Amino acid sequence: MNRLGLELLASLEQRFADSKIAHLRGTARVRLSQLQFMNPIRPVDLKIVNALKRDFKAEGCLQHEVDFSVPALIDEASLSSALAMLHISTETFKATSALNPAEFELPGNLQLDCLHGQHRILAAAEFLPPGDRWWLVDIYGDGQSRQVFREGHSYSTNFTDGETFRQLRVCQFNGDRAGEDRCRARITANKERDLNKLLKRGLLVNALDSLLPMKGHWPPFYLGSMDVFLSMRCDEVCSSSSYDIRLPTTWGGILGEQRPSFQHVDQRTVELVQLRVPGVSALDAAFLRGSMQSGHLFPEIRDPTMRAGIEQRLLRIEHPIPSIYTLFKDLRYLEPAAKAVKALLPGLAKQTLRQSLRFISSLPATAATSTYSLAIQDSEITYTTISGSFPYLFDLAIRQLFLCALRYFTSPANVSSKKDMNPVKQTMNGPKRFLGFKLMELAHRLGFKIPEVDEMHQDPGERLLADMLNGLLKEIFRSDGMVPENLSTSFREYLSSSTIVVEGNLQPSITTPGAGEPLSRRYRRGCGVAPDDNDCLYLFLRRMYMPLNDF
Repeated sequence: MNRLGLELLASLEQRFADSKIAHLRGTARVRLSQLQFMNPIRPVDLKIVNALKRDFKAEGCLQHEVDFSVPALIDEASLSSALAMLHISTETFKATSALNPAEFELPGNLQLDCLHGQHRILAAAEFLPPGDRWWLVDIYGDGQSRQVFREGHSYSTNFTDGETFRQLRVCQFNGDRAGEDRCRARITANKERDLNKLLKRGLLVNALDSLLPMKGHWPPFYLGSMDVFLSMRCDEVCSSSSYDIRLPTTWGGILGEQRPSFQHVDQRTVELVQLRVPGVSALDAAFLRGSMQSGHLFPEIRDPTMRAGIEQRLLRIEHPIPSIYTLFKDLRYLEPAAKAVKALLPGLAKQTLRQSLRFISSLPATAATSTYSLAIQDSEITYTTISGSFPYLFDLAIRQLFLCALRYFTSPANVSSKKDMNPVKQTMNGPKRFLGFKLMELAHRLGFKIPEVDEMHQDPGERLLADMLNGLLKEIFRSDGMVPENLSTSFREYLSSSTIVVEGNLQPSITTPGAGEPLSRRYRRGCGVAPDDNDCLYLFLRRMYMPLNDF
C-alpha cells in the first residue's frame, strides 16, 4: 500500500467534506425551470438521460431523497431576499432544512447555477408531470463554493471507472465498508472481477495509489482494460522507478516547489499537455504557450506570477509528458513483447516476468573480484562484454531481452494469434518461428536458462531454412526434412551478410522538419499502424539516449 498517496487523498476528501458543510446554506425544493448548468462537468449524454428515465419508471424519481439532491450556488443577496419572502432567518433555514429538507420551496423568481446533476434534472424534466417538476437542491453560498466542488470528486450519475477506483481506495483506507460497497455497486460484474484481481497485485496497487491525488489524470482509467494490464505480468513497469515516480515528478516539476495542490490539475489540462515535448518541438511549445496565455491550461490557477512560473517550467520539458492515459497506451505497445517473453517461461504461475527471469538467471562470475559479466548486444550480430554487480547486470539483461522482443514483435504481423507464442511448442510460419528462436538464443546468451534452448542447440537461421523447405509443396518437391549442410552454411552466411546494421555510435534522430509525429502515434503503437522499421534498428542499449551507466 502506498500509504502517502492514500493519506493525501483521504485528507483531501476530508477537507472537501468539511468545506461543503461550511459553505452549505440549507436545502430546499426548487422548480426544475429554475435550475441551470452554466459550466457542466461533462457534456450531456442522452444515453444516460434515457437510462435514468427507465430507472425513474421502475423505482420512482426519488426527487425528495437527500441522497439524490443536486448542489447549486446562490449569492448572499438573493438568498436573503428569498428567505425574507419565506419569513425565516438564515440560521433557521439551515437548521430546519437539515432535519426536514423538503419543507421549504424557494420563490420562483430565483435562478440557481447547479454544479452537478444535469442528467438527473434533464431526465426528471421529461419524466415528471408538469405540476410536480421540482428537485431537492443543496444551496451553497457563491464565492469559494465553486472552487470547493471543483476540488472534490464528482457526484454526478455517470461515475467514471477512475472516480470509482479512487473513492474505493479511500474507503478501504478509512475502513469504510459501506462506502466500498457503494463504489462496487457502480460497476459491472465483469469489471468487479477484474478489480478484485487488481487489488491482489500489491506492486500495481501501490503504484496506482501514489497517483490517487492527481484527480485530472483518472478519467481515462478503465477497469475493462485490466485483463491486458494484468495478464502481461509486468507489474514492475508501473512501480519502482517507473510511472509511479515519473508521472508525479513531471507534473510536480511543472507546478514548482511552491506548487498548488495536484487537485488544481484538471482533466482538460491533462488532455492538452500529455505527450507534448515542448523542450524539443517548436510546434508543441507554441501550442502550450498559447494555451497558457488563453487560460485553457490550469484554469483554476489564476495568480499571474504562479502561471508564468508554470509556463516557464512546462516549456523546458524534453520528453513526452506522461499521464495515466499514456501509461495504458505504453502498456499496449509493450503487450506483444511481454507475450513473447512470457512464452519462454513455462510454469509462470502467479509470478511476474521479472521474478520468473530472476529464478532462471545465471550470469558468469569472477571469484576473485566477486563481479559478474554480461554480453551487451550492440547490433543483431555484434556483442561486447561488461562487468558489474549481479543486480545491475540482471537489470540490463532484462532490458535487452525486452528490447529484442520489441524489435521483433511490435509489428502486428509478427504476433501470433495463438495464445502460446513459444516457437518450440507450436507451428507458426517460418519468419515468426525464426524471430522466436532468435529471442530464445539471446535469452540464453544473456544467462537465462530457457529449457528449450538447453535441449535444442540449433541455429535460428537453420531452423528458418528447415521451415521453408518443409513448407514446399509435397506434390512438386521431394523433401526428407533434412537440411543439406552446404545449403545450411550458405544460407546462414547470407543471413549474416544481409543483416542491417547501423554503423558507428549513431543514435536515432528525435526531431524532424515539419509537424513531426502526430500525438496519436507518440504513444508508440497507433491503431493499425506498424512501427517505423528504422526505429527498430536503434532498439539496443548503447543506442539509447541514456548512458549505459545510468540504467
